Formats: sequence, C-alpha cells, structure tokens
Amino acid sequence: MATHVRFPPARDDASRFGSTSFRERGPQTPRKRMMAQGRKGHFMHDAKAVMLRPGGKMDEQHVRAFLEGVFQRGSRQSTEEARRWLDEKLGDQTLTKDQHAMLARLIEQYSFWR
Repeated sequence: MATHVRFPPARDDASRFGSTSFRERGPQTPRKRMMAQGRKGHFMHDAKAVMLRPGGKMDEQHVRAFLEGVFQRGSRQSTEEARRWLDEKLGDQTLTKDQHAMLARLIEQYSFWR
C-alpha cells in the first residue's frame, strides 16, 4: 500500500510572496526623522516647562493642546513638518523666538531616523 505525496503547485518567481532578492525590490522610500512615541511623556514635560516660562504669550490652559499638536506632527509626519508648524506659530506671534528655538531643539532631541 503506497501513499501518494502531494506537492504544492509550481509557482513562478513573479507570484512569490516576500521576495528577498534586492534586484526585484522597488526603490526604498527615503528615511525621515520622526519623534519617538515612547518618549512622549518626557517631551511633554520638558516642552511644558519651556512654554510656561515667564514672557510666554500662551495661556496655560492651551499649552497641552498646542504641544499635542506639535508632537502629533513630529511623530506621524516628520520632524520637518513639526518645525514648519512651529515657524507658522512664530509668524502669527503665538510663540516667542526663545520658545521657538527651545521647542525646535527639543523636537530634534526626542527624534530618530525612521
């Protein structure tokens, strides 16, 4: 009594899932600098200290929402987008120059290449 072994159907290379050959892959998307999700608490703490310094133009009740917006742009889009948004807020005088410079430095400090 012989048992028959069934083999899976033959496939060509084009239908193979997850090809590992670098020649068959498309071009990679360029890497972007993004804010680290795991460091959000640290960023928020440090950025809130910057925003609540004397001479700031923003009410304390709006600081958290503003910083959430900065972090959201930096972690979902790129740090470049977060910096552009900070530049807009400097232009419409929501931020002072010192706050802008310190927040820009914090964005770079809490980010990595992805």
